[in-house]
Amino acid sequence: MTDEAELREYVRRVESLRPHDRLTTGLDLDDTQRALVEAEIAAVERGGFAIVPGFVGTDRLQEIRRAMEPIFELTTSRDASRKGRYTGIQTVHVHNLFAKTRAVDEIAIDPLLRST
Repeated sequence: MTDEAELREYVRRVESLRPHDRLTTGLDLDDTQRALVEAEIAAVERGGFAIVPGFVGTDRLQEIRRAMEPIFELTTSRDASRKGRYTGIQTVHVHNLFAKTRAVDEIAIDPLLRST
């Protein structure tokens, strides 16, 4: 391909690009939910985080805990006091929960969270 042909091909490909759909496309929030989302977005802009009271209710939390119990049993802590400058118990984090359990799926796709 010549430089001119490569340039034409590049321009054609760039012009064919379209913006991705937003994650919130198709979500239908009522006025109360929309007001909460706007308040939480403002909180993130002010302080870098937001806390949505009641987002995970007691029943939902108990259900998640039950479903994740096998993961919790496999996750331990380790004594880091022999490893140099750190002392005490080191928490072992669980990565990629989506590959290990379906317990957190509903939280991740919740319209309120996706809109925030």
